[in-house]
Amino acid sequence: MVGLLDRKSLKEGEALVITRCNSIHMFFMKFAIDAVFVSKENIVVGLVQDIKPFQLSRIYFKSSYVVELPSSTIFRLGIAIGDQLAILS
Repeated sequence: MVGLLDRKSLKEGEALVITRCNSIHMFFMKFAIDAVFVSKENIVVGLVQDIKPFQLSRIYFKSSYVVELPSSTIFRLGIAIGDQLAILS
């Protein structure tokens, strides 16, 4: 899986959802991101703000998937642990 490795940025309003994921790494990334870890019940169980290239997140054992977002999105939207996520297609 390549994820965001081949990208130079993530634009406002874009996101990448990675299923079956409870941690992320930023090896060889070119930009920082926010990561929202979500349980199978769609409850936010972990937040990582502005994770920079070549860093690792901690492991969120209750996470079923992660939503990767542009940096500052967590702060700007006021996302908090315990929030319920709704994904619209």
